[in-house]
Amino acid sequence: MRTQSISLLFFVIGYVLCQPPMGGQQQPQDPPFLQGASDSVKSSFRALFENTDNFTEKQMDDKVNAWIAQQSTTIQNQYKQFQQQMKQMKQQAQQAHQRAVQTLSSGAKQADADLIKITDNANLTPAQKNQQISDYISKLQKSNPSVAAEIQQLMQQAPQMMF
Repeated sequence: MRTQSISLLFFVIGYVLCQPPMGGQQQPQDPPFLQGASDSVKSSFRALFENTDNFTEKQMDDKVNAWIAQQSTTIQNQYKQFQQQMKQMKQQAQQAHQRAVQTLSSGAKQADADLIKITDNANLTPAQKNQQISDYISKLQKSNPSVAAEIQQLMQQAPQMMF
């Protein structure tokens, strides 16, 4: 369960930081636990994600946790609240995902479980996860197109449930 909530946390933070500026003038939106933090604190947080393409999820988690440990009590407490919110969101997404998976064929259920194992593997980089998922789907399309179609439909209906 810890890995799954970390997966979501990493995904959310990455997503928030990777949002393009709107109108070319605004900065990417910071995570809510940095609300009210100084610009230097926000900048140091963003710097954590520079040159991290080859970092595994676990390495990034460790890096973020080390950074959080050096911050003020206020930020640490806000981060704990953020983690709780992410945990709740993850649980809700997992429940919705489980409901959706119940309608799948047994082959698609197994494929879904295999894909979840990939996304929950904290020892992979995001690029490795993407590559493994892509390879898995490609092989599935060749070996069992109907199962691949079920999985792709599930992913299109609710991509947030996959992470």
